[in-house]
Amino acid sequence: MVIDLEKSVSISEYASITVSGIKKEEIEEIEITFSKEALIGFATNLLWIYDDITESKRIHMHIDPLNTVNGGNQSLGFFLTPSSPSLVVCMGGKQEVKKTNIYKEVMIQKGPNKKINIIEPKGMEFIEDYELGYSNLSNIRIRTINNNIIEYNSLQVILNLSYRGLIDFATMLLILANNFKRKVQYAIAQEGGSENKYNIGILLSKESCACSIRCDELGCVYDYVSDFCSNIENS
Repeated sequence: MVIDLEKSVSISEYASITVSGIKKEEIEEIEITFSKEALIGFATNLLWIYDDITESKRIHMHIDPLNTVNGGNQSLGFFLTPSSPSLVVCMGGKQEVKKTNIYKEVMIQKGPNKKINIIEPKGMEFIEDYELGYSNLSNIRIRTINNNIIEYNSLQVILNLSYRGLIDFATMLLILANNFKRKVQYAIAQEGGSENKYNIGILLSKESCACSIRCDELGCVYDYVSDFCSNIENS
């Protein structure tokens, strides 16, 4: 699959993100920080899934943070830091947007035509390019209306993406990676919300919590779990 990195997609599908165990009214925003490698890994895995399922099929995948009872995993191309809540990504179905406002666009670097070809996964025994150095990390934190920061790995964040939303959201994640700038934050467009938010390929529903994607370096897995490879070998 060839993805064009020179232009944003048009928003066509709803998505939602919620937190299990906390009322939406208590949450100001969910902030998800991705390294460049994590953006690429997440997007690549979403596109692989898009190729493997149909609109009528619904699946979900669970990501456990590092250093937890289950040891952490990168089932969608990135690891979660130990302080992050776990993440469940539900995928499939249709959540078509009938009408959207005009939202801010991600700044895209000018230059020659830029396209990326997403090829099939190499297989379990091989390392994908985004995995090199184990720096494909993400951190999730929840900010309450009282401006407190919650970073509990006992909580669970649930992200719902439609079938078409997989390719649109993945395309914008790849564009963020291709235009990566540390500590830049993008508030995701939300139905009924401010037009000052960004087109990241999806429109968060009214029922969803507000969410931002932040770009930054998060080190590597060994910064959080010094015996990481030993844990893998013994699992």
